[in-house]
Amino acid sequence: MGGILDNRVVQELLAGTVGGCTGILVSQPFDVIKVRLQSTVVTAAADPTRRLSVVGELMHGVRTEGAVALYRGVGPPLVANGILNAVLFSAYGAGLRMLGTAEGATPTGQAAFLAGSYGGLWTSAISVPTELVKVRQQVEVGRTQTSSLRIIRGIVAEKGWGGVFRGGVATVARDAWSFGVYFWTYSAMKSVLLEALGGGDGGG
Repeated sequence: MGGILDNRVVQELLAGTVGGCTGILVSQPFDVIKVRLQSTVVTAAADPTRRLSVVGELMHGVRTEGAVALYRGVGPPLVANGILNAVLFSAYGAGLRMLGTAEGATPTGQAAFLAGSYGGLWTSAISVPTELVKVRQQVEVGRTQTSSLRIIRGIVAEKGWGGVFRGGVATVARDAWSFGVYFWTYSAMKSVLLEALGGGDGGG
C-alpha cells in the first residue's frame, strides 16, 4: 500500500498501537482482579463466604456482575494507547538527538536509557489520568459502569484538576525507570544480534 503507510515511523506506531491494544485486551481481566484484590473497597465489601483469591474474585465478578466485570476500565487505556506510543517514541527520538546520537545509529546503552527515561517522563502525563479513571471503574460494583468523562468531572469538582494527576510522582518514577530499562535492553540486544549476524551498525 502506497502513501503514508509506507512511512517506517507510521508503520512502527501502527504496529505498536495494535500490539499494545491486543495486550490490553488479553491482560485486562487479570488487571481487574489484581486491582480489586488490592482495593480496600472490595475487601471491605466482601461477605464471609467470599474467597479473596484470583479464582474466587474471577468467579464472583462473573456471577454477580456478568462477563463485563472482567473488562471494566478497558476504555481509557485502549483510547490512550496510540497517543502514548506516539509520545513515547517521539520523546525517545528527541532525547537521542539531544544526546548527540546520529540519525539511524544504534545508541549506546547510556543514551538509550536516558532517552527512554525522558520518554517515560512525557508519557506519565497521559498514563496518570488514564490509570486513575481505569482503577475507579475497575472497583465499581454492579452491572453498570460510570463513564470516564463523569469520573473526571467528579474528581475535578471534588479535588480540582490536581486530583486528576494524583499519584503522578510515583507514576513518573515508575515510567521513567521502566522505559529507560526497556530501551536500554532493546539497544543492547540489537547490538548483540547485529554483531552476531555480522550486520554492523544500523537503524530501526
